[in-house]
Parts: sequence; C-alpha cells; structure tokens
Amino acid sequence: MSQNIERAQKILQWFESLGVTDICICPGGRNAPFVHALENSSAFKVVSAFDERAAGFFTFGRAYAQQAPAVVITTSGTAAAELLPSVIESYYSGAPLIVVTADRPQQLRGSGSPQVIDQYRLFGNYVEDCIDIDWDCDWQEPLWTQKKPLHINISFEEPLIDSDLKIRASPSRLPRPQRNPLDTDRLLKASSLLIEPNAVPLLILGPLHSQEFESAQKIATAWPGLVYAEAASGLREVLFKNQLQAGEKFLSQLLRSKKISGVLRLGGVPTLKLWRELEATTTPVVSLSSRPFAGMARGELIHADWTTITEVLFKIETDQSVLQEILATDKNLVELQKKLLKKYSKSEPALVRSLSQNISFQDKIYIGNSLPIREWDAFASYQHGHHLLVNRGANGIDGQIASALGMCKSTDSLSLVVGDLTALYDATGLWFKSQVKELRVFVINNNGGRIFERLFKKPSFYNTHTVDFSGWAKMWGMEHVPLSVIDQNLKAPAIYEI
Repeated sequence: MSQNIERAQKILQWFESLGVTDICICPGGRNAPFVHALENSSAFKVVSAFDERAAGFFTFGRAYAQQAPAVVITTSGTAAAELLPSVIESYYSGAPLIVVTADRPQQLRGSGSPQVIDQYRLFGNYVEDCIDIDWDCDWQEPLWTQKKPLHINISFEEPLIDSDLKIRASPSRLPRPQRNPLDTDRLLKASSLLIEPNAVPLLILGPLHSQEFESAQKIATAWPGLVYAEAASGLREVLFKNQLQAGEKFLSQLLRSKKISGVLRLGGVPTLKLWRELEATTTPVVSLSSRPFAGMARGELIHADWTTITEVLFKIETDQSVLQEILATDKNLVELQKKLLKKYSKSEPALVRSLSQNISFQDKIYIGNSLPIREWDAFASYQHGHHLLVNRGANGIDGQIASALGMCKSTDSLSLVVGDLTALYDATGLWFKSQVKELRVFVINNNGGRIFERLFKKPSFYNTHTVDFSGWAKMWGMEHVPLSVIDQNLKAPAIYEI
C-alpha cells in the first residue's frame, strides 16, 4: 500500500523536474500530506492562501507571466470546484497551470459523505488530462504537453500524515515541450490575401506574452501598413511607424469605408470591437498566435511559434497615398480628442488619461477587464512607456486582483487599475499583496457596471450600488485615498478611489 507522504513527495519531485518554482497551497485536512511535505521542501517558493478561488487566479498569474508550470493545491469537496474559473482562464490564455485536488477514497463517491463530491474530470475539456489516483495506488508520472492545464486528483486515506519525510536528490530537469513550428510558405500565401487596391493592410497587436515582445516589435517596426497596438499587447506605448492612436471608432470607420484591405493579428484575441465587426465582413483575416484560438468563426489561424519570423511578412506592398491619408486623419482626430479631454476634465475618460500620465513609469501597471481596459486603450497617454499587464483569456472580471499580483515579482511595484465591480468580485485577492514590493490600487467607482450603458439603456443591467472602498482598505491595512483630481501625488501604497 502506498503511503500518503511518500506519494506527495513523489509528485513534488515530478514538479521539480518540470521546472516548477511556485506552489500556492490552501491548507485543509485532506491535503495535509502536501502541507507537511512542503513545510520541509526548499525546492519551491510556497505561498499559503485561504481562498481557493483567489489562489487559483494567483497561480494562473504566475504560470502566465513565467510561461512555465505553476501549481495550486487544494483540499477536497467544493474547495476543488473553486478552481474552475482560473482553469478556464489558463486554458484560453495558454498558461501551463497544474491544479492538484486532494480527495477522499474513491469508494465514497456518490455517498454524500462530508466533503465528498465527484472530483474526477471536474474541469472537463479545459484540462489536458485528469490524473485520478486512489488512496491505494502508486504515483506514475504522466505525459503532459503543457498546451492545456493539468488536473491531478489524488485520494488520501487516514492517518493523513502517515510517515516521515524522506531526503531525496533533486531530479533532472525534463525538456520543455516545443511549440508548433511556423509554416512560412503557408504564412506567405495567407499574407498575400491581405492586399487590395485603394486600401491598406492592418496589423493588430493583441495580448502578448513578455517573451514575445522583442519579436513583435521587430514585426511591427517593419510592417508596411497600419499598426494598432492594444494595451493588452504591452507594446501600445512603443509608438511604431504608422501606428493609429485615434481609437477603435476610427478603425471601425476605416473598415466600413473599405480602407482596410486585410488584417493580420499577432498574439491573443483582441479586445477591439473591430474584431467582432470583422466577423460580418469578407475582409481577409489572418491570426498568427501561440494560442490555438482564431477568436472568430472565420479567417485563417496559424497556430505556431511566430517568434522565428524574419523577412517573410514584409513582401507586402502598400498603397502609400491611402496610407498617408489615413495617418493624417488619425493625427487630426488625436488632436481633437486632446481638446475634448481638456474641456471635459472631470469626465471619466479625462481622469483615465490623467491617471496614465501620473502613475510612476517605474511601476508595472495592470489594467482590469471590462470598461477600464477599453478606456485605457482609447484615452491613455502614449508618452510614458508603461509596462502594462492584462488578462484577456476568457475576458472575465473575476480574479483580476489575484491574477495581477501573481504576474509580478517580489521586487515589483504594481499599480492596479480596476472597476468597482471587479474589485468587489476579487475582494480577497489582496491576500497576496505581500508578494510585491509596493501596491497601489486605483478603483474607478462609477457605482455599477457602466459598460452596459453602451449596450442596454436599462438600469437593471448596471448592478447599481452605493459601496465605497474605505472599509475594504481598512480590512487589508491600506490607506484609502478618494480622488476627484489626479495629480502627481500617487506614490504612496494605498487604495485610491476615483
């Protein structure tokens, strides 16, 4: 019969061979063998948490930022079910997350025994595999491509801590799985379809991993057509030649007037409304991404390691007269926007712009989903070279705070910009604030989900509330600073309520 501690140690040793450095554990009764084994392990940086849902998102952030496996471990029952949202985010973001759920013996499934649910295949198709190990079975190392999350469900029988720890040598590192190689002939053929007379091709930089920044910059710099870099790309403020800055409404106008001959997307699925509008057109679309999602029902997806691209894309010729006409109009619209933001200085767009100008350029900045990321794209300054972080996997607003903190190092200062509902969704995410050097949280409190005002003119969609965040700040031992005017005094670690 295999012992609990022995099996826990074997699994941890396999994690070490994969290159895992970060483990987040939510201590409970049934996962006691892992708690005990990790107390005496020097191979991992271990973070303890009480909220499994937030822990899943924090660990997702680690796996996403490092593009290397990270592990979250829970006890049995509904605690395991709390990981589903972060597993989904990992699936759509391409983050190699490993979830380990402790379980009671398999014969208790369906019995209604305390803390027993059917945890086998709990995460469905969002994981590559579910390794289900009963209490009397030994651990066998699985094959895992790291293209999807992995679920390990392991049953432990009492006594849970049933033996002493054994001293083990560090295992040899396993080679990292290789990405799909790029088919340059297919790419060349696809890119030739982006050209039409009297129009120009558009390059959209969607969500990118930091490991892709250098290659994306080279491609955008050499691209002969228009460039639009989302905040989610992390490269919005690089300011490439032929980069559009007037916002997505202008892009939609160009699409309707057939000035865009075709679209090449680099990275993940864009936030842009234009991306949804393309669905109803015949405009050629090519997606080049390490993530296996086209993001629309048509168009061509080339799922490959595109960081090896050199000159193949740049044989495209662009109509220079149309290009210069578009760039001149874009420049005029940018100047008009500046005047309007100055005139309406108390408006939310103007506050977002002012915030972008006053956050320290040394901070990493995480922009939350829903309205903040769209307002940052449309109105933030292009002059400060901020290091932007986002999570655009399934585009949810849950888990944003924990995800942001998971994406940072202990030496980082983080400015976190989120909406009020996003902050309420992840109020326990501040548990991980000790994982960064300094934290500034900017909550745009417009008393509900105001993004729905654009879609539905009905208050029943808004989740209207009267919550202020002073009590939340006090709960986590942070200063609360109400902001009606944004100036340069934003350096103190605090929760700033706008």
